[in-house]
Amino acid sequence: MSVRSGRKPQRFAESPEALGRAVRDAWKAGLGRLVKALEAACSRGSGCELDDILEVLKAVGELERVYGFAAAGRAGGLRAEGLLVVREYIKEALYRLVTGGDPSSLLGEALSVAKALEELEALAEKGVRIVDLEDLEVVGYVEGAPIYTIRQRDSPDR
Repeated sequence: MSVRSGRKPQRFAESPEALGRAVRDAWKAGLGRLVKALEAACSRGSGCELDDILEVLKAVGELERVYGFAAAGRAGGLRAEGLLVVREYIKEALYRLVTGGDPSSLLGEALSVAKALEELEALAEKGVRIVDLEDLEVVGYVEGAPIYTIRQRDSPDR
């Protein structure tokens, strides 16, 4: 005999657009937490502690989960690559800290990458789209330099 609850299944979004908006909001909030954690770690300079770096790694992990959930979108590759770069800087900073070195320069580099991701996100909100080289096609040359146009994939002529 099965027992059923009287509850309706939870709906995460009313529409794909609402779900996409929720994911973008989660990404933006997570990126904000990452930048704040990195700024806090960087503000301590060479006095950075293990807890600071672990907090940054936690923020990176949360962003990776959001990205894994929403791996769609044109800036997706940049997001994944940016998070990978931040994670690698943090891993190296952790190693330096554990071995008695100064992790502050690596934390600063990770912070600059995270801020660049934040700036790219702000541009995306304004409607700027990152174009991959695969989206372009050469239409001619001027003095040996290629002239590109955006490839029309949905065109019936192609």
